[in-house]
Amino acid sequence: MKTVIDEVRKLLDRMPKETTFENIEYHVYMRQRVQLSRRLTL
Repeated sequence: MKTVIDEVRKLLDRMPKETTFENIEYHVYMRQRVQLSRRLTL
């Protein structure tokens, strides 16, 4: 099972080096929303 840290590292690895902190926050937030939505629709 992947940990949250593993998931964040994977996300960061796909982002460009000049990514802002706000951009990282947005992507983490959106990932949380998608996961929550998937759980609620099952």
